[in-house]
Amino acid sequence: MKITDCFWEKKNLDCSTVEVVLDKGENITLDDINYLETNFEYIVVKVPVNQPETNILLSNKNFTFIECQFRLLKKIKSFDSNDYLIELLKSDLDFRIVDSQDDFNKLIASVTVNMFSTDRICIDPVFGPEIGTKRYINWMKDEFKNNTSIFIVASKQNNDIGFAMAKDDENNLDGLLGGIFHDFQEQGLGLLTPSFLFLAQDVLKKKYKNVVTSISSNNAPVVQLYNYLNYKIIKTTYVFVKHIN
Repeated sequence: MKITDCFWEKKNLDCSTVEVVLDKGENITLDDINYLETNFEYIVVKVPVNQPETNILLSNKNFTFIECQFRLLKKIKSFDSNDYLIELLKSDLDFRIVDSQDDFNKLIASVTVNMFSTDRICIDPVFGPEIGTKRYINWMKDEFKNNTSIFIVASKQNNDIGFAMAKDDENNLDGLLGGIFHDFQEQGLGLLTPSFLFLAQDVLKKKYKNVVTSISSNNAPVVQLYNYLNYKIIKTTYVFVKHIN
């Protein structure tokens, strides 16, 4: 069991936060829960599938199931750029790496509260979409400042339409965050989200073997888009949360 004191979340959520990740076959105990409830105000527990005893214990202790996370992988060589819908999507589509402060500031200014509406923080009535969006923006700022993530913007006809934040993980390009900007939502561009890192390969400084990412069961349309592109599910995790008043 890995217990992480997420001290950086204080500036985002205004409460002490802890994340507990259980390995397969590992259970959380009542003593563990008592410790967490005594020392933290917001508790996140991530449980592998097929552990009903753990799920029942957390439910009995008033933890709320808030999402199922899917860890996905797709080999870059398996991406079909000639797919009919991909062909339509990539017409007049350009990508650029965000590497200047001015360009990053422009990116941040385009991130709005409706971009991550199914995120577990956004749907939590204790927090809400404004806090959820602030959390993501702060994360992006930290990653850009520390040069620990790659930021890419997609544009059509000189209009920025969306972005992706990804991390170099040896042979994998790990998609951490992304979305379509407000003015271009509901325009048939949804497939850009799961195909973004494949279509942007030409602007990257390194060639990768796989694209990996994590998505939430709360966003059914996005799950369907990843399924359309035949991403492989490599891990499934149940997420429980609890607020300590």
